[in-house]
Amino acid sequence: MQRLKKPLVWLALLSLIIGIVPVGLTQTVEAATPPTYFIPDDVKLQSTNSLDLNSTDPVLGLSRQSVKVSATENFLVEGIFNQVSSDLEVTVQQLNSTTSGGWAPDSTRVITDRVTDNGNNRFTVNLRLFSGYNKVTFSGTQGNNKRSDTFYILYDRIPTLVSANVLYPGGGADPVSLNEDARAVVTNNRIIIRGNYENATKITLSIGNDSGQIATLIDSQKEFFSSYMDLQPGLNTLTIAVENETSKVTVTRELYFFDENQPFVELGLNHSAYADPIDLLSQTIPTVAQTPDSAGLTGQVLLPYKSVSFNGNNELRVEVNGTAPVTLTATASEDLIIPGPDGQTPTYRLVTFTTNGEFPFDGTDLQNIEIAITYGPSPTDRYEANKRASFKYLPGQKIIKNMYLLEGYDGNTANYDMATKKPLNNAQVSSSEFYILVESDSPITSSPSLKGTYLPLSARDVTLTYVAQPSGLINQAVYRVTGFSSGTQQVRFYFDGSVDAFYNASISYVSRNRIYVKDLLDGQTIQLDSSSSSGRTVSLSGQYIGFGNDGVSAHNFYNQVIVNGVEQLPGNQGSWLNQISGEFSLDFNVDNNGPLYYGQNTIVLKGKTTGANPTGTTPTEISETIRFFIIDTNVSTVEKFIPVAAPLVSSDRPVFYENFGSNNLSKIFEQATDFIPTAEGFATGRTSYDLVLHGGGAEKVELYSGSTLIFSTDIDTSQANNHKVGATYGTNGLIYDFSGDQNNFVLRIRDIKFDKDISAVHVYNLDLINRTGSRTTQKLEVKREVSAFRILAPQPTVGEDIIVNRNFVRFDIEAEGATSVKIGKEEAVKRTDLPSDATSRFILDYVGLKKDAWTTIKIEVDRNGVKSNTDIRVYYASAVAVDSQFMAEKVSNKYSVFNKKLELSFPKGTVLQNAVIPRNTVVKFYPDNKLLFGIADPTDGVVERRNDYGNIIFDPLSGEDSGYRKIGKPDYEVSLFNMNANTFNFIRVSDVYWISGGIGELGNSPAMNGLPPYSSWYSYPSADSHEPISFMGVDATRRLKPSQRGKLTLAFDPNVVDAAGTAITVFRMSDSGVWENIGGEVDTKKGTITVPFDEFGYYKVMKLRSSYKDITNHGWAREVLNALYSKGIMMNNGLRSDSFGTDDTVKRGEFATLLVKGLNLPLNYDDNQTFFDVVPAAKTNTWSYAYIETAARAGIISGLGEGYFGVDEDLTREQAAIMIARALRLKLDANDSKLQSSLSKTFLDSSRIDVYARPAVQAVYKAKIMTGTPVTVPGQKKSSLNFNPKSSMTRAEAGKITVELLKKSTKIFPKNLS
Repeated sequence: MQRLKKPLVWLALLSLIIGIVPVGLTQTVEAATPPTYFIPDDVKLQSTNSLDLNSTDPVLGLSRQSVKVSATENFLVEGIFNQVSSDLEVTVQQLNSTTSGGWAPDSTRVITDRVTDNGNNRFTVNLRLFSGYNKVTFSGTQGNNKRSDTFYILYDRIPTLVSANVLYPGGGADPVSLNEDARAVVTNNRIIIRGNYENATKITLSIGNDSGQIATLIDSQKEFFSSYMDLQPGLNTLTIAVENETSKVTVTRELYFFDENQPFVELGLNHSAYADPIDLLSQTIPTVAQTPDSAGLTGQVLLPYKSVSFNGNNELRVEVNGTAPVTLTATASEDLIIPGPDGQTPTYRLVTFTTNGEFPFDGTDLQNIEIAITYGPSPTDRYEANKRASFKYLPGQKIIKNMYLLEGYDGNTANYDMATKKPLNNAQVSSSEFYILVESDSPITSSPSLKGTYLPLSARDVTLTYVAQPSGLINQAVYRVTGFSSGTQQVRFYFDGSVDAFYNASISYVSRNRIYVKDLLDGQTIQLDSSSSSGRTVSLSGQYIGFGNDGVSAHNFYNQVIVNGVEQLPGNQGSWLNQISGEFSLDFNVDNNGPLYYGQNTIVLKGKTTGANPTGTTPTEISETIRFFIIDTNVSTVEKFIPVAAPLVSSDRPVFYENFGSNNLSKIFEQATDFIPTAEGFATGRTSYDLVLHGGGAEKVELYSGSTLIFSTDIDTSQANNHKVGATYGTNGLIYDFSGDQNNFVLRIRDIKFDKDISAVHVYNLDLINRTGSRTTQKLEVKREVSAFRILAPQPTVGEDIIVNRNFVRFDIEAEGATSVKIGKEEAVKRTDLPSDATSRFILDYVGLKKDAWTTIKIEVDRNGVKSNTDIRVYYASAVAVDSQFMAEKVSNKYSVFNKKLELSFPKGTVLQNAVIPRNTVVKFYPDNKLLFGIADPTDGVVERRNDYGNIIFDPLSGEDSGYRKIGKPDYEVSLFNMNANTFNFIRVSDVYWISGGIGELGNSPAMNGLPPYSSWYSYPSADSHEPISFMGVDATRRLKPSQRGKLTLAFDPNVVDAAGTAITVFRMSDSGVWENIGGEVDTKKGTITVPFDEFGYYKVMKLRSSYKDITNHGWAREVLNALYSKGIMMNNGLRSDSFGTDDTVKRGEFATLLVKGLNLPLNYDDNQTFFDVVPAAKTNTWSYAYIETAARAGIISGLGEGYFGVDEDLTREQAAIMIARALRLKLDANDSKLQSSLSKTFLDSSRIDVYARPAVQAVYKAKIMTGTPVTVPGQKKSSLNFNPKSSMTRAEAGKITVELLKKSTKIFPKNLS
């Protein structure tokens, strides 16, 4: 029994030691070489475990031979795992090459996936690879240890033809396979190719020398198919090119078309004077120029399968020019049996044969032969077919076997191999001069000469010049062709003295005689300034090409230049044309007197010539016609011509300055929303208005009312001469203002009046007249509508219907003379922010639209008992998406919106109040303000892209919002929304939510319910009302906040895994314009996070995706610091951009801030600062005025001297103890000799602890918040402690203390975080 006890005791002690080791102190165990924890079945993949990313050695580093190569994007890995039991996952990361020749992971190209545990320590995972090299890391945990193995795979994205098959009509259901080195046979000349591929974006198929076709690709199935393709009888070569963005693979397959009437695949004369057979299947008729006058046959024939061999069971009968047939037998040198589509059943015989005898020719010249072949075991089981062919027998003549076009050849024999050789028959040439290659059956020299004749009749022959023999090819020669006639020519070639041994070829040459114009295009538009004293000419240059000129002698042709129907320079006057080169240069003036005019112009260039003889009797006329437009850039333009509100006080109008550039055009053209755009102009209920015009490029302005001229003014080039303010025009008494010059000007005609009691229409016709007398005209109609009321908002959104994605609409109703307006059951509020002479307008937020249904809203306008009524219908589409909004119908303490993805609650009695209270003022409360919730566009933060006035937010052409300001795009505010300075290590895992409590009143501007982030309602009318506005720019005294701290809960992506909840956090952007990490308590079961709610603004949930290196590599504080960083409690200290500063000393300001955050204290501050060295609005990465002031008012901190805090001074451990004791309100012992004695027993250096700090040091030690450093004293068995009161504290140590405080006061971190 005793023997059992001791091992049990030791085991218990070992378990205890393991149990007290903090989780954060465990370290990842790297795998040894070869793999230890994850062992793939693939031996090659196993071997990559030991490769070094930094090595350039092809064996030790990454290379094609050292890594596992995959030809597909998806790669299955199977294997075994050991010494890991949970959290099995795999990370695939793309590798990029480094400047040193090694490889580095790309942090933006990462895929993480779960590994499937198949039981019995077997795993499976289907990897998705990046193109190129991939780092594949398998990892898992066992206990507190995380273990991993890394492998390397090259995804070689090479295009691959997996399979190819032939389908054809009558071929049956089974396709014919096209395999490498295998012969396939089909019985129809029309086929379709179908197959499978990998890594291809394009597949091209061609048969023989045709141009080919592009196959249709079905990428999801990796399958391709062609359109119908046509085969020739016999052997066909099929080329399949498979390619992607970087690579191309071309494969060739052979395919036979069995035509039972044309079985010959190859057929030639076997003549004793020639080493090679003479092809009888070519398109040109071959010639035999040597004796004897007889020959045998040789070739290849595709026959239907018979059970007997070809030898001894065949017969060939040859009939020449209708003479008696000669019977021959053939011997097969190869008799190949070809199976059918099933690959087994014998179907065809491919026989290569030579006849055993010869047949005689019939005299000389043309030999028309008919060959009959029979094959089979018996007369009743025999295949028969006939073939006709021709050849010429011309003994003693020099024959032409073949002719080729040498495309790209320049006559230099050294460049012969660079030329492209194409058959001359049916060739197309691009010049009258080209080179050809002639091939004969005997050596070719310059004599006899080569002749060429145009067919059928021609007055001249083809000009041919002998050039040279290609090196080592005595039976071939190169000839130069010059002066080739235009058209598709049939040409007969032969050697002198061998006229019957001719070779006919069809050659196409399109004459390239043309007139090239270099600097003017047909249809071109040219802009000239008629006000300029120079530069009003159009230049024309180019060249007459191919008009018989050789570049040496003068042209001999007739030419003409016709401009706008009038011939210029008759008889080639002047030096505009170079008679040798054909180059020309012309200049024409643009003027009212011509020859060119503003508007459309036509120039015609003509030239006449005839082939090689420019004076011939069959001239060819070449003409080049150029039509172009000349636009006068001095054209008058109307930039804007609109009515605007006429102010009650004349001095309220925007000023017209003498210097045009000083004018505030946005303010001058600011148009109130009670000017409603119509098809002809604008409609309004106003009784008067100003007419404003912005134009340019004019010398005169004329304004007509109908057809009556009511205003006219000449515009000078001097701004000073034009400047008018309050000037009177003529006898009609119009008052006007003018600023600018002919190039740019503004005109305002003041206070044009309607009859107040009737509807009327003012129709204007505006003419701007420029220097050339051209007029720019614009019509404008201003209509006054006298109606019971007009609904300015909401406006229809789809056709005539109002369909919104929110549960409310904002009404703005113009009702002249109304005493009240009722919308539904609520009284609308009369607007007090408009000019006193403006028509009465009433506003109301109508909240409570029915979900996914039409809501009918009754509107009643009361004018001293006389009531007008109407109904409008609004449809509320409740699907939750970006731009959705929800406004609470009633003020409440609890809100749940967007399918419970956002929940907000407040303590009872919470109301909205001023966020900023100016001195000597009282707090204003707004108990009736309704909260607005929205889902913002994550690209720019917009909520309510289209407002109720029908305007598009950020659209500069969309007009105004509510009569205040235009909603121009506030680039600065949007850039703040998109700034990632604080979020770059995080990824968003929820929608971006917008929460607004509205704004308070200011002057005559009323309080408003919750508003979207960009709205003109934030603006108090001012001289700068054209400026873009957002919630960040609202007057500080109008900002609202809840009177008590609330609680906000947000749902995040349910696919996000964060078991401990330490990596999930909430970011907030309020009117400060900064994304602030405010942390939050995570409920991993519900997938939600909860944060205190103190401010309105944007909120979004984010997840930490990467951290700082010095956090990751920290020996004991990694988990703690990562948690604090992810929750925004600690930031990097700003000393180094790539480092968190884990072991830097913590400053007094940062530690005070951490204590406020650790205790989750509501911020308590205003402009009345406690310390002179911490001023309002001061802020760094690690502390801010708001937190320091909150700590001071909570009694947590005090200064180092009178009013001096020392915010950037190093924090000593005894100072930290004092702050912690105050923050936690720890019980402090009396500061007496008894305390001193107690401390001296605990800490060897107690005498160094300042007297005032002793109670706090004792308290934090007892609370196990701060301990000391163990010290071994000689002669003592038990170690003692040093408190090190004057020593600085590191940020890691401060972080540990903060986490312990948070664990006591909040649920932000789990209790086991250490």
